[in-house]
Amino acid sequence: MDVEKQKNDDTSNVESLKRNNRLFLVGLIIVFCLMSSGLVYQQREIISLKDDLKEVADSVKYDLNRHSSIDSDEELELKVDALMSTDWFKKRTIENSLDKKSIFAADNSDYYVYMYKDDCGFCKETEAHMFEKLEAIKKKNIYFADITEAKEESDKGVSKKEEILWAEESDEREVYTTTKNDLAISGTPTMIKVSKGKKDIMVYVGLDAIEGELGID
Repeated sequence: MDVEKQKNDDTSNVESLKRNNRLFLVGLIIVFCLMSSGLVYQQREIISLKDDLKEVADSVKYDLNRHSSIDSDEELELKVDALMSTDWFKKRTIENSLDKKSIFAADNSDYYVYMYKDDCGFCKETEAHMFEKLEAIKKKNIYFADITEAKEESDKGVSKKEEILWAEESDEREVYTTTKNDLAISGTPTMIKVSKGKKDIMVYVGLDAIEGELGID
């Protein structure tokens, strides 16, 4: 009788242990599901908050990436006009701005050439920031070239070795190296850095790349 009772007790204990294990696993699954749903809900809330923040930033003209206020079109125009009306800017402007001989004969030392278009919004934004940091910009050996009238590289009768031309194929790079003969514009604003004694030149495309190089971002 004692042996039989012991067997029954052992069986009961095993069944109880199995039942407890099942309950424990079910509990773990429930906890995991709750945690997962909580993370999903949290992620949705973060996305919603980001969307709300962007909407607010857009409404007050604030650049979240650059952490600065965005000028209106009128304010940009005023700053660009103010920059271009300075004697310093006028003295640093290359007259034959589409002629590579003029571009690459601007100075005997290391220098920059900033190329822009009249109808380029990103150019105006860059130039407005230059005006805001005018004293810092004046310390840079930089010249300015208006390439509004530049021709396409694919046009007949043009020479990339002699003229500043628009590239036939767009280039997504913001910073890259090329040669004077191979230089073609893929977007504006574009700034090049010419180093004395070097055949290669550095090319910076867009506001962020240009301002980063000039140290005014």
